[in-house]
Amino acid sequence: MERVAGIGRNGMERDDRMTLRVAQLLPTLGVGGAEKLQVTLAIAARERPLDVTMIVLADATSGSVPDALRTLGVQVVELPGRNLRDVRRFRSLVQHLNDARYDVVQSHLTTANILVAVAGRLTSTPTIATLHSVDGSPLFYRGQPPRFPLARWVFETLALRFGVSRVVAVGHGVAAAHARRVGGRKIEVIPNAVMPSARLTTTERVELRRELSSNPSGPLVISVGRVVAAKGFHDLIDAFARVAVDRPDARLVVVGDGSLRRDLESRIVALGLDDIVRLAGSRNDVPRLLAAADLYVSASHWEGLPISILEAMSAGLPVVGTQVGDVPQVVVPGTGTVVPPGRPELLASAIVDMLNDPVRMQAAGRTARCQTEQAYALDVWMDRLIVLYEDVSGTRVRPRV
Repeated sequence: MERVAGIGRNGMERDDRMTLRVAQLLPTLGVGGAEKLQVTLAIAARERPLDVTMIVLADATSGSVPDALRTLGVQVVELPGRNLRDVRRFRSLVQHLNDARYDVVQSHLTTANILVAVAGRLTSTPTIATLHSVDGSPLFYRGQPPRFPLARWVFETLALRFGVSRVVAVGHGVAAAHARRVGGRKIEVIPNAVMPSARLTTTERVELRRELSSNPSGPLVISVGRVVAAKGFHDLIDAFARVAVDRPDARLVVVGDGSLRRDLESRIVALGLDDIVRLAGSRNDVPRLLAAADLYVSASHWEGLPISILEAMSAGLPVVGTQVGDVPQVVVPGTGTVVPPGRPELLASAIVDMLNDPVRMQAAGRTARCQTEQAYALDVWMDRLIVLYEDVSGTRVRPRV
């Protein structure tokens, strides 16, 4: 069942004192913050004493994330299976861990967190489970595909409490949301990192705005994410119907795809926003799109530490977001505004207030960029990850020369 894709290892004998062999385990390599973060890790690891392998519990033969990983020379191990109860896949995972003998395996999201706890115990592999969202209750799975959501929640809770070597959260809000769930265990907080933003020439920016907006000279608002209930895009569309009354020159572009896209399309038509709101679908050039916009908006109902917001701030965009997860810790005064989730009228008011004060917008964008460069830089993130990997594995490594 195991398949290896991408560029393999160089075949040279490894000096374990020089390099840590780390595997990242994920349910898929689709479009999402946890998945996108793996590309960031692979880029940063090239300058560090890390040898990173990606293990994915699904087919990963194509897609922007697997393609980027292959381009970077990262080994991708595919262990596709039917569901969490797939015994054959679990045996393949155990066999792979036995054969590979990683120093550490770090898992992300529920399915991977459950499987790594058991497989790690059976193979004596040090394991780290990563929490990416604030919602740690069975309600998180409402309307989602799993047939036994309560069982999944219970199994993950047991894994977090008793199965894995360490638990990590991507933000302080995420850690606080899961504190009772892990039964008093310490949760290590390592905030997500963001890659340096893209830079556009004046000509490139003008051309992109013409592509994205029916009014390229007017304000361009952008939002990025999977088109699912958690992201609150229905609220954003309703809010923009109100924005259009006060600022008919403003345009909104939503970048991403998902199960609710048709519902959003119908809502846009019903509100008469056909010329105002554009659904751009999935794109591989999000950093460039952010650099072409003027304001970033997140209407999420729950979050962890959103990569999309960090990317927007890195691009110099002010942010209007919702008070969920670690968003209030990121969008601090001077970088934007946060409002309660599920309140389109307040979201609209915050957007209009920002658009009506271009001097404030520019200043907030500059502050946002400085904040991400200081607090969410790659070097800071990687230093903390390596210390964690060394601690969990009991191995110390020297930087490459």
